[in-house]
Amino acid sequence: MTAVLGRAPPIIRGDGTPSWVPRGDDGRPAILGAKYTTNQFWHQGPKNDNAAFKASASGVFTRTTAKSYLNSAAVLSTAAINAEAFDFSPAAVALGLSMEGPRTNVILNNTMVGGIAGAPGTLPTGGWSTLDGGLTRTLSFGVEDGINYIDVKYAGIASGTEAFILLSTAYSAAIASGSAYTGSVFAGFAALTMPPNSADHRLYWVAGDANVSGTAIPVSVIPAGALKTKRILQTRTPTLAATGVQTRVRFALTIGNSYDFTIRIGLPQLEAGNFATSPILTSGTAVARAQDFLNFGPVGAGAELLDPSTAIISGTGSVVQSPAGTFTFTRAGGQDPTLNFSIATVIGTKYVFQGVRGAGPVALTLNAGVTQGDTSLGTLAMLAGQTSSLVFTATSTTTWVRAWGGGTVGSTVATGFSLKADPVPFVGYDQTQGAFIWEGDSAHVNGVSPAEVLWWLGDATNNINVQIISTGAIRFTVTVGGVSQALITSAFVVTGAAFRCLALWENNKFGLFVNGVMAGVIDLSGAVPSVTSGRIGSSNTGTAPLFGHIAQWWHMDVPPWTRAAALSTVGGV
Repeated sequence: MTAVLGRAPPIIRGDGTPSWVPRGDDGRPAILGAKYTTNQFWHQGPKNDNAAFKASASGVFTRTTAKSYLNSAAVLSTAAINAEAFDFSPAAVALGLSMEGPRTNVILNNTMVGGIAGAPGTLPTGGWSTLDGGLTRTLSFGVEDGINYIDVKYAGIASGTEAFILLSTAYSAAIASGSAYTGSVFAGFAALTMPPNSADHRLYWVAGDANVSGTAIPVSVIPAGALKTKRILQTRTPTLAATGVQTRVRFALTIGNSYDFTIRIGLPQLEAGNFATSPILTSGTAVARAQDFLNFGPVGAGAELLDPSTAIISGTGSVVQSPAGTFTFTRAGGQDPTLNFSIATVIGTKYVFQGVRGAGPVALTLNAGVTQGDTSLGTLAMLAGQTSSLVFTATSTTTWVRAWGGGTVGSTVATGFSLKADPVPFVGYDQTQGAFIWEGDSAHVNGVSPAEVLWWLGDATNNINVQIISTGAIRFTVTVGGVSQALITSAFVVTGAAFRCLALWENNKFGLFVNGVMAGVIDLSGAVPSVTSGRIGSSNTGTAPLFGHIAQWWHMDVPPWTRAAALSTVGGV
């Protein structure tokens, strides 16, 4: 389940706008925005919660797998499929909406399935093993703040120079030279009567670099402190091609010396990439966590064009409209009941076709031409309970909309759909000017990680976007028809700490501010593109995903040039 955030009481300004909503130079509030750290949402007025906000702003969040995060009590929890993860620090400080690209944990069993307590006990399945250095091994298991752990107690007189714990069987795969892997583990000493000479966490390549160990990362020698505060991370990049990689916790010993210590290990993870991501739980096989997507629009800014009174019903069964814009299909015979609309359209004009599906099968298609069987313009991918959208350019003076459903005889399905001109990312969007505020953090490793998009308006050829480029700088880009109109890069470099940026645009004037400082100079040439949809945390195609947190973001319909420095300062309003 997702975290339930406490709602901060609003401070109302004289015009009724809450104090947490940013204002432009003329005092006008932002059109749209979300402050995830305080559970406050706005779209031309306050919204009660995240669900109401998304419904108002045509927003859809998706992720095809579950995901782990720390909840408001700083306990590791699970966000369900298509549910946002509102993340907190180990100290229970709100970080915001967690956004990540896809990753796979190749540690086969980090939840310790199959482990049995005792001396020596039974290690978890999935390739866990130990080298004990002549010491007596005792195992116990538990859960701390939602983190599954194993306690390994070593005691006695050492007969070897090291002891170690392999956290899984070696991951066997062709790993090219230069392909980074990151190992992580929650680890710390639970007891330390007679400590080892040293303790560390390492990655080992199989073949290639001939099992060369990674740089030693010391395990905390302080018994006190929560396990969730002791996540150890290490990234290694092989200089030669390898056939696998393995991670372990190792202890240096002296032969003949006495030792008595207990190491606590929780949720080890091994993933391709140059930084660690949120814990991915496994219990026998490698597990992939899917990418987070947050999309807005398109919605039609024009009038509704579907007139139910003009619909032609065919097939066997019935179609009933109730309430307005929602149709219920009931199948009575061998052919699905079908609803057909003939819409007058203007050649070359963009339209947006939207549908939301209830339970049961349903399909919505578009056809251009004077008959129902002419050239297809596309089919909506209908997901139960979610809104789907399709932007198309009319190629005929008549466009047919066809909807059908019903499934088996006697079955009923309800769906709502609309067709409007002038598609925009959300209601209230101005195609001629605007500004976007983004505040959060990123795990980006400068000079190594690929680009990460903070937000993107438009498509591949017409777009307005801000992203972290490979060097760690923030870049603001505007294109029309694939031709660059503005490109501004900041001197600021992402370091992992929270930052805030503001991009502003209007015809022949573009600017970027980061952490209260203007990037370069104001660009006084270029056109503003028309855009139809928006995406937070990745490009229009889902590439260049953000790995980090979004504390808040805002869209303003008028660029606040005078207040730009203040509005781009972390924590500002």
